[in-house]
Amino acid sequence: MTDLAEAYLAYIERVRRYSPNTVKSYRRDIGMLLDFLGTEEGTFDPSLLTADDIREWIVALSESGLKPSSINRMLSACSSFFKYLLREGIVAGNPFAKVSSLKTPALLPSFIPEGRMAALVGELSAEMEEATDFRSMRDALVVLFLYATGIRLAELIAIDRTDFGPEFRELHVTGKGDRERMVPVVPELRRRLFEYMAAIKRDDICKSGEKALFLTEQGRRISRTEVYRIVRGELTALGVQGKRSPHVLRHTFATHLMNGGADLREDTGVVGARFPECHAGLYPQQHCAVERGLCRRTPPREPQVMPSLQERTGRAGSLYRKDKRRLSGALKLGGLVMNVQIQAVKFDADRKLIEFVEAKMAKLDRFIERATGADVILKLDKDNEKGNKVAIIRIEVPGDDLVAEARSKSFEESVDNAIDALKKQIEKHKERYAK
Repeated sequence: MTDLAEAYLAYIERVRRYSPNTVKSYRRDIGMLLDFLGTEEGTFDPSLLTADDIREWIVALSESGLKPSSINRMLSACSSFFKYLLREGIVAGNPFAKVSSLKTPALLPSFIPEGRMAALVGELSAEMEEATDFRSMRDALVVLFLYATGIRLAELIAIDRTDFGPEFRELHVTGKGDRERMVPVVPELRRRLFEYMAAIKRDDICKSGEKALFLTEQGRRISRTEVYRIVRGELTALGVQGKRSPHVLRHTFATHLMNGGADLREDTGVVGARFPECHAGLYPQQHCAVERGLCRRTPPREPQVMPSLQERTGRAGSLYRKDKRRLSGALKLGGLVMNVQIQAVKFDADRKLIEFVEAKMAKLDRFIERATGADVILKLDKDNEKGNKVAIIRIEVPGDDLVAEARSKSFEESVDNAIDALKKQIEKHKERYAK
């Protein structure tokens, strides 16, 4: 690594306060660029780097099998390095500004559906109750904790037992950029925490006096690798398909929280991040299962509709208040019970459009009883006589998929037309099923 690169890495670590993992990632990405250029120690002249050199590097990375998203991340890290050199007067321009990022598919955030998550939480809670060894209890609690709080992997690892408030009702978290926030701890999770810490004392795990909450059997702070292993192992054992990572649990938490009325673009006190509008629109409407799963043995209560964020807090600025169980309430939009995923292609859908689609899908849900899920794709297409606003709606039913596509000069009209076409298909499907 050259002196200039080391100076930049020291800058983002000490001045910009980037996390150790981010600094490590930037070091690796910049190092790969220097290796490609064949740069020896002390011989790197950044002013000689051209846009054509960068494009050759991109080709080499693509041929090595790296995904476009990984390549774009590396380009971003190296571009940031050259922006630093530009500010320091070392180069006259940033060649990365002349190179376009690779196109990547618009993917929906991975999450676990509400009904499935509620069952998983119940199984994990039972696993903790029945566990006779420290490791089994810890592994179950790790998954429960990630889901019930929505914290990041690095934040989980960094938790000390002294980070909790009185009676473990809240958790002090230091996130990215040393930003601090308070995260509420729901009552049943708190009870599981007490059981876990009793196991630490019972099995004399923490002989060294380590303050970390999540420990190895040897009494050391748990590692990132170990958490990944725990989450993947637990979710696999419970039958979860697809991506199984700590971040999936964070996405799942955010999905359910949004369904409770939270606007994650504005209210960041719990998740510690400002979710982009495009992501907010992609999160499906799901019911929060945190407490319902944990409290599976308690008598069912009368269902409640979550009030708006402003009604809950008195203002639109914070989700955190004494009545923390409101965070895990339930909300049904219209009559929507099937899992609906909304995707915007080649544009950012505003909240008004997303709400329009949700309302229409809620009404459509009344026409079919056996639907298990639905996808709504909104995309901009080339202009033609019928318009460039396209809506594609697919409904999953056992043994069949019902699909309709419509095009017009507005997304609202396209959605209406697609739904009208689907209603006819639903009627035919009902007739076949009745036979």
